[in-house]
Amino acid sequence: MQRTNHMTSSMGLHYACFRLAERCWNVSVSKMSTKDRSEGACSRKNGKFITFQTSGVGKKNLIRFAAGPSRITQQFLIAVVNLDSDAPEVYIFTADEARAKMVEQNNRGFIEVKIYDTEEFRDRWDKLET
Repeated sequence: MQRTNHMTSSMGLHYACFRLAERCWNVSVSKMSTKDRSEGACSRKNGKFITFQTSGVGKKNLIRFAAGPSRITQQFLIAVVNLDSDAPEVYIFTADEARAKMVEQNNRGFIEVKIYDTEEFRDRWDKLET
């Protein structure tokens, strides 16, 4: 069976939630339809609360977010890349970092591989702690 964009997007959302749960975050998500953003919120017993949007990509490629830079409302954007492999990669952006790196086209935001595939964004779970 060929994977659809909706399936890849859902896989990215659930993989990000799995990785957040590993880090002791209590996660809730929203995925209503193929046109909706993959959004979530996390909390901890200490009262820390964050919001995020995810994007899932089958291969290392351009990452696409449902909202362009001017419409980002979540605190973090999490991209899960290489979902077709046994070792997905996670890239984490604060809202401000995403706005600075994102190109907008047709009301969607895109970040190119050469921009996100750096140590500045790869597996930067520590950004969620600040």
